[in-house]
Amino acid sequence: MLSNLQYIIEDNINSAFSKEKIKNFQIYDGVYLEDDIWDFSEFNTSNRERHTYRFNFDKLSNMLKFGTKIMVLDRRFRQNKDFSTVQKDLEAIRAIDNYCIGLKINDIRLLNQEVLREYFEERLKGVTNRTRNRRAITLIRVLEVYKKNNLCEVDYLITYLEKFISENPEIRSLSSKNSYIPDALCNQICAFAVNDLNNSELAIRHRIAAGLLIILIETGMRVEEVTLLETNRIKVKGEGEKSIHYLEFYTYKITEYGEDRKLTYTFLTKLALHAYQMLCMFSKNIINGISETSYLRNMIQLKENKIIPGRIKDSDLRSGVSKYTKKECDQLEKDMYKFIFVSDHTGMQKRGGSVLKNDLQQFFVRHDEEFDLKCLSEDEKQKLRSFKLTSEVKYKKFFLTEERKEHPFESIKDKQYLWINPHAFRVHLCTKLFMKKIHIDFIRKHLNHLTEEMTVYYNKEFENNKSLDDVVNILIEDITEEGTIQSDPNQAKNIILKEQLKSSEFQQHIKQINGFIEKGNLNINRDMKKVFKMLLKTNSPVVENELGICVISIVQKVCEQREYFSSQQDNYNIGVTLNSYKNLDLSYQRFKQKLELIKHNKLVAEQRPQYQNEYEREVNALRYYVKNRLIKELNLLTNDIATKGAEEIIRQYPRVKNIVINHKELIEEVSTWIK
Repeated sequence: MLSNLQYIIEDNINSAFSKEKIKNFQIYDGVYLEDDIWDFSEFNTSNRERHTYRFNFDKLSNMLKFGTKIMVLDRRFRQNKDFSTVQKDLEAIRAIDNYCIGLKINDIRLLNQEVLREYFEERLKGVTNRTRNRRAITLIRVLEVYKKNNLCEVDYLITYLEKFISENPEIRSLSSKNSYIPDALCNQICAFAVNDLNNSELAIRHRIAAGLLIILIETGMRVEEVTLLETNRIKVKGEGEKSIHYLEFYTYKITEYGEDRKLTYTFLTKLALHAYQMLCMFSKNIINGISETSYLRNMIQLKENKIIPGRIKDSDLRSGVSKYTKKECDQLEKDMYKFIFVSDHTGMQKRGGSVLKNDLQQFFVRHDEEFDLKCLSEDEKQKLRSFKLTSEVKYKKFFLTEERKEHPFESIKDKQYLWINPHAFRVHLCTKLFMKKIHIDFIRKHLNHLTEEMTVYYNKEFENNKSLDDVVNILIEDITEEGTIQSDPNQAKNIILKEQLKSSEFQQHIKQINGFIEKGNLNINRDMKKVFKMLLKTNSPVVENELGICVISIVQKVCEQREYFSSQQDNYNIGVTLNSYKNLDLSYQRFKQKLELIKHNKLVAEQRPQYQNEYEREVNALRYYVKNRLIKELNLLTNDIATKGAEEIIRQYPRVKNIVINHKELIEEVSTWIK
């Protein structure tokens, strides 16, 4: 459907311009170029936030409106950008347009370089280059519409914007800047949420918000993922006290190929399981208790996938629903019970992370006087975020009539309320698991990260500075055939590394590191022993990479700032491992490599105790590897030797001959790691 629409729109855009008049044309069923509201809700097949699929040009001035519309069409249907990305483009233009409206600039011929300079260099002075450049790039796209079709002269504006972007490059750190939530504060938040969840006297909407907050804290899920949780999605493995509960949910990720939706799962703690079960019960009770009017409205809204505005007579609602078949009604009724994040008044699904964030802000306002921040250090207090209730409309939603008497709007409008961004709970959990020596592959799997570097990127302990000592901890999945780190941005595969290499300063740092490697005639892919000897002189631990051994640091800040690499083959995950001994020779070779690595890190830790954490993490990783893979393969081999005979196995798998001959000694050797 989208692909056909793309060609239709492209043909219409190409013919939309004439010297006499810009022609109107139909973009989609009921959506025309001249319309101020473009509603593409039909494409929202996953029940995501509604406004993402609805483009509102109503408040844009005529100065930029037409160019913005063509830009939106071009980005969405020619370049195939996802709806959420294009919506951000529209928001960027809206911000610039509002500034111009404030200056009473309503004609593009009145827009000059000085106005743009004041906006980008003065008005946005405290804003990141990333945000400023995004707005500048988006404005260029709009201006190029006018330029391409000879509607007005804008070259001088584009020249300024391109110069501004080149002089203010975006510098993206190799690590996340999200602050780790102090454990004492996170525990308080969780405790208040548990109390709210179990408080039968509290409004049900507050209990729902508390339950979702608990799941955020316990699982590290993304905020949109939590809002889209469905009922009856628990899977159980094992029985009795050994049973483990998993929650299935849909995750959405922006990849280089667009928006990707997939079904995944996460492990649930007892607390998260309790919260989820309570939320399922709340959802069911709410929908069972809604009025006939709400029931009928919900049926129609689910069928039409849109909100019905205003009041409608029950008779008209009944008439509308009566046109549905029994099969359709049964499915619609089933869909009513599908989600756990629902309105306590109507039973309809509440959509989007912004809606949940609003509910969570109410949670922090309600508990404002209960938080004990005395247990935090001054540094931790300074890193805390806050928000104000500057909107009287929002104030009235947060405070009941009786509460307003005690807390009038004038007395609280300037008050700072504690605020923890929902994403910070994800960062907190990632860091906490890492510091508990949980292996990076398990964390990556649990948090549904696309890559390991994103897991490390979240960890607040690993912030990289520009000095050579710190930038050694780069993402080094880009290793050349010569065994050095890729220094050409055009050849780099990793997105973050590619961006960093655009900086000449960063390139110079990489060349210095490569010089160190080449000077010692080392190859990261090959020279494990030599690398160990060189690193031992600098008291620097190392960890494994799929390529062999990677140099994590040749300086002294490994614990605080490093990238952690490991192999997917080790099966550090929460799924099922299918064992086979046909590659047992490689499994054993990997075991021996791990032993060498541990010996090295032990020597380093003995000389520098601050690296004890690195040593212990690798010991735990090896034990897990032996228990969950290597010993199982060896036991399977032993059983087959007893039934098939050693000669038959060697005939089938010649590579494992030495393993077969020495399997008893090998079992004894590796078993010491699981005792």
